[in-house]
Amino acid sequence: MLKRLAIMITALIFLFSCTKKEEEVKVDTTVKIVASETQEPEEVEDKRALSPDDYAEWERLADYVISSDGKWVRYIAQPNRGDLLLSLHEIESGRKIDFERASQAAFAPGNDFLVYKKGPKFETKRKAQLDKVKKDKMPKDSLCIYIFEEDTLLTIPRIKNYKMSKEGTNWLTILHEKPLPPAKDTTSTKDTSSVSDSTLVDSLLLADTTLVDTGKVKKEEKKDDKKKKKLKKVREIGTPLWVLDPINEDTTIVEYVSSYSISESGKHVVALTKLKTDSVRISIVDAESGNVKTILETYGTAKAFSFDKKEKQLAFLFSADSSKEKIYDIYYWKKGRNKARKYLDGKPRGLKEGLGLSPIRLPRFSEDGKRLFFGLAPLPEDAAKDTLLSNEKAKLDIWSWTDPLLQTQQNKELSRTKKLNFIAYTNLGSKKIIQLANEEVPVVKVSREGSEDIILGESNLPYRQLISWESIDYYDYYLVDVKTGKNKLVLTKKSFSPQLSPEGKYLVWYDHEDLHWYVTDTETLESRCLTKDLDVAFYDEDDDHPWQPGPHGFAAWGLSDRYAYIYDKYDIWKFDLSNEKEALNVTNGAGRKNEEVYRYEKLDSDLDYVPVSPIILSVFNDKTKASGYATVNMYQGGEPEKLVYGDAQYSKLKKAKNAEAVIWRKGTYRDYPDLYISDLKFHHQEKLSSLNLQQSQFRWASVELVEWENSDGVKLQGMLYVPDDLDKSKKHPMIIYYYEKYSHYFHQYFMPSPSYSTVNKSMYPSNGYILFIPDIVYKTGHPGRSGLDCVETGVDMLLEKYDFINEDKIGLQGQSWGGYQTAYFITQTDRYAAAMAGAPVSNMTSAFGAIRWGSGLSRMMQYEDGQSRMGGTIWDSFDLYVENSPVFFADKIETPLLMMHNDEDGAVPWTQGIEMMVAMRRLQKPSWMLVYNGDSHNLSTGNWGNRMDLTIRMKQFFDHYLMDKAMPRWMEEGISALEKGKELKYELVED
Repeated sequence: MLKRLAIMITALIFLFSCTKKEEEVKVDTTVKIVASETQEPEEVEDKRALSPDDYAEWERLADYVISSDGKWVRYIAQPNRGDLLLSLHEIESGRKIDFERASQAAFAPGNDFLVYKKGPKFETKRKAQLDKVKKDKMPKDSLCIYIFEEDTLLTIPRIKNYKMSKEGTNWLTILHEKPLPPAKDTTSTKDTSSVSDSTLVDSLLLADTTLVDTGKVKKEEKKDDKKKKKLKKVREIGTPLWVLDPINEDTTIVEYVSSYSISESGKHVVALTKLKTDSVRISIVDAESGNVKTILETYGTAKAFSFDKKEKQLAFLFSADSSKEKIYDIYYWKKGRNKARKYLDGKPRGLKEGLGLSPIRLPRFSEDGKRLFFGLAPLPEDAAKDTLLSNEKAKLDIWSWTDPLLQTQQNKELSRTKKLNFIAYTNLGSKKIIQLANEEVPVVKVSREGSEDIILGESNLPYRQLISWESIDYYDYYLVDVKTGKNKLVLTKKSFSPQLSPEGKYLVWYDHEDLHWYVTDTETLESRCLTKDLDVAFYDEDDDHPWQPGPHGFAAWGLSDRYAYIYDKYDIWKFDLSNEKEALNVTNGAGRKNEEVYRYEKLDSDLDYVPVSPIILSVFNDKTKASGYATVNMYQGGEPEKLVYGDAQYSKLKKAKNAEAVIWRKGTYRDYPDLYISDLKFHHQEKLSSLNLQQSQFRWASVELVEWENSDGVKLQGMLYVPDDLDKSKKHPMIIYYYEKYSHYFHQYFMPSPSYSTVNKSMYPSNGYILFIPDIVYKTGHPGRSGLDCVETGVDMLLEKYDFINEDKIGLQGQSWGGYQTAYFITQTDRYAAAMAGAPVSNMTSAFGAIRWGSGLSRMMQYEDGQSRMGGTIWDSFDLYVENSPVFFADKIETPLLMMHNDEDGAVPWTQGIEMMVAMRRLQKPSWMLVYNGDSHNLSTGNWGNRMDLTIRMKQFFDHYLMDKAMPRWMEEGISALEKGKELKYELVED
């Protein structure tokens, strides 16, 4: 009866939706049917330069998915500023449908419909924020369901969120916002046709009708110290929850729900209702039957609900404790039972003193439903009664030389430390707790299946002090017997995570000391080197840090734990872990021979082993930067067959789970990386998206890969961007941008957008600048000098090769490590006309002992063997630290310098920028520093104002010194504290 009533109300909603606003069902203004092939705009004869005013309309592909049956593809175009647009492609027909303001989109598991959240318009939300509208009165999201077969769009207004199974059933669970009060009837008749859809739905939700037996107002008699209290009304807190099948128009509605969880298939929902009496009601909704069963209603707090895979068991945390620091028990419900019962007490017996159930870790079942995993943590301690005033208490941090972590790092990690818990489990039917992690081995890795007998544990506790001065983290690794919880130490002080095979037979690991790969038999604990007899390196030969280089990586496992696949720089190798067969170069050496990097594309995350059939590899030419996809049989090996390959960037390959179809992206510097679809052989390729067609209105550039050698004869590559309309009979300014090695971005599309910290690689060439991005290699102890040598030899090559570069109008720009390079370069040469340094280290001697405030880590680790590559401490290499510190040579600077260093920089202390600024100010060297208040190392994504401001000021700076344009007022006059927030002073000061 209850379910039938819910269905009737849902049917009414559908009926009124169809008879009222058309956009609620088949929306012409929201849903646009367009041709599958987008028409290119006509050629614009007079193309113009990009400006910051053009940035808002540029779009990026924010999300894209192919349905499991391969029949549909959806993607979301996100503009720099504005409303999202979701596009849905029906592959067979070529039909394309656009949905406005869509996010959090998902295909139904049965591929019958698409569901997404529809947000308010960008300008509507912006106006509400300007008007300081209260949170509960802000514009709310709607839920939209597009049903494929019916070509129908159902819109459900005012929803908080929704959940749907990824691979189960079509059931949707929707939690609504608080319903609006019914609109006042100002008409003289009862004409319901004048009521809007949203009002109608909200009115139905507010109707005094019991949809299920959870919306009743009850009265309870409570006893306290054997004294009766007056009867009081119990008030539920929450909003309506719908469990909906849009295809069968089947709905169950539960009133007053605070939170909910769904099962893996979506057929069962746990609905939590909070009551004003500090009670909770926990109900299970059976979507198919419409039955709503209350399994617990009592005083307390409940959370962290988890079904088993078969959806016959449920576990959750519950506490009857009213104090702030609660102790939680684990409650358990099994299908067929009326009520949930306590399964494990929050203070279980048999554990170490002071240890109890963790309130943080979600209880979860193994896939076979036989084990229940949960967390253990120190029990909360009762706080002593506070008898002191605030000014009578000492407040301090005590730093000790024995601290495993610095106080700053401890404070940064305090929240995570408080959440630390140790995973344990019990076999269902038994309450014996088997603890897998503990204080000595705090982290263990349990698979999703949770049925394995051996797992891997790790601990960095012996090496935590080393984090402060070594860039590499070290761990000890343990094999943990899941049946007993006992662990055995197998590897010590390793810097790269070992791989435990799916069946737990082997451990494959890389040794950073001898730079080889090993295998350990987990039963005998015997180890054997896999790579020592091969004539290729399996470590990164190009790594120029003063540390032992890391590996190129582990690729995959072969059938039955017998094989391991490992990368060298170019190729993939198969190793027989039973030692019966020799190592096989799967790609037949084609990678090294052609300087092509082959990597395995794992297109199904559920696979434990490489498939026996041929698989897809990505391929990238390290020399030419061409890329694409190839195929090979990973068990037999052989010359890879290229499926698609060319002078473009191929990326983000995804496969339909149950169909022979893939989607991927392809782009170049000139072409936005749009979305494509084909079969697995790439025979039938179709372009699906066509973003940023407005680019045809603007001047762009071509990019050339250039090569040269530095003073040590090291071969280098770089990228030269030359504007399309450049008059090569004249001299033109050039900006040099750098950050270590960058040439692998040769085919990268750089979307016009406000700057986070660097020059936009599309906007500057569009405005007549030549742009040069060189690769840089470093010598230990001389990062400044070796970096400058790579740049200088590259510039010499360009000036010799191209006579259209103005050698008197060359600028430098870099951020972070590149900012340091900029600051250093201008102390060594006056070759450059202007320089911009973002977040530069100016004084290595003071930066060495400083803190990275974002993590709380000491900066020592960066200098000795990290990015700064000094190779020693400040006390054993003091002269080198001085040699590489720009501030000590500030008097040599002849290049005007603009810096950005923000006052909440968590990576480089902003005092480094101040040191450089005050030195140049005293020396009366032209210099400016932009400090964005409350912003970090790079400007934050959400702060459009700061990013636009940096974009404008950086370009005005370069325009003045490299293009001979007038100086803006902010450069000539500065902006005083009194003028801050009132004046921007972008105006140019004309002579």
